[in-house]
Amino acid sequence: MPILKDVGKKLRALANPITVVWYATGSCSIIDTVYNGANITPNGSYIPSDPNWDAQAGTVPTCAMPAGGVPPDMGIPIVFPAACNSAVIPPTTLGAIKGPVQSFVFAVPSASVATAISAEEAYLVFGFGQNGKVSPWINESFYFVRPATKGTQVSLGAIIDVPAAKWKGVRLDQSTAVASSLATASSPDQAIGILGSEIYDSSGNRAALRALTFEA
Repeated sequence: MPILKDVGKKLRALANPITVVWYATGSCSIIDTVYNGANITPNGSYIPSDPNWDAQAGTVPTCAMPAGGVPPDMGIPIVFPAACNSAVIPPTTLGAIKGPVQSFVFAVPSASVATAISAEEAYLVFGFGQNGKVSPWINESFYFVRPATKGTQVSLGAIIDVPAAKWKGVRLDQSTAVASSLATASSPDQAIGILGSEIYDSSGNRAALRALTFEA
């Protein structure tokens, strides 16, 4: 989202302006919508015409889609289609273009004593919760994760061998909610979450959070 907003603001400022309108959802939902030619019906967000609009901190306006919705011109998932459905076959009318590499982090509040996590520890934490007995992460109500269709959880789940649908913890729809929940957790030592690195880098999150060193 931070990249899309920055690019969208530049496109809106062109001599022949282009207004980017989008609907934010999970990577697997994006792939399903584009591959199956489904229409987008929920309200969309868009880049405003105000040249002073702050692409990262400004309020993003919304608009209603036309009756019946509109087909997407482009989908931007952060995983390969096979990560959501190994049997999926792209229609011949679609092109799949690789974009920049997306990185992810395991994050904790800056007040946490934790500085690192291994793949084995992450497997026990997110796969078994409190029964994994990995200190200090022994309270599942302080695991802030994502729904199973989100690319962050799909990708990190593949790395630690925990399928996205089987993660323990509180599932939050937006990465910004994960960051906020971590930053304000009443028990910072027990709190842990997952974020795309661009979210960790934005809106002052680096001051409130710490990305854990990861041992694969």
